[in-house]
Amino acid sequence: MKLTKQKLKEMIKEELMNEASYSSKEVKNIITEKKELSANFVKQIAQMTDRNNHTLARFQLSKYLGNDSLALYYSSAENINKVFGHTPPELSKLNQKMEKELYKQIQRTYSNAKDIIGSL
Repeated sequence: MKLTKQKLKEMIKEELMNEASYSSKEVKNIITEKKELSANFVKQIAQMTDRNNHTLARFQLSKYLGNDSLALYYSSAENINKVFGHTPPELSKLNQKMEKELYKQIQRTYSNAKDIIGSL
């Protein structure tokens, strides 16, 4: 029997689920492979942030993550910033909510999440 990566994950998951000391969330974290976002891309995000392009940095990261909803939000937020010439208080409050979602996805996806979030 040839073991594929998926079959191996399934076997590990089954074994860990049988182990009483692991919760289903812990099992998911154990078998989920996280990618590492390239240092070059993290550097580009940091440069955008340094140039006060916070929304653009988040937009680019959302696109890279493949999260169309977040990308659409950050694109719209950028347009609102352009219309008003600044971030209105209502948008600032909404930004905080969206930031939490972005951070959660970064932490689920990337092993170097601390570096990425630190660059924002």
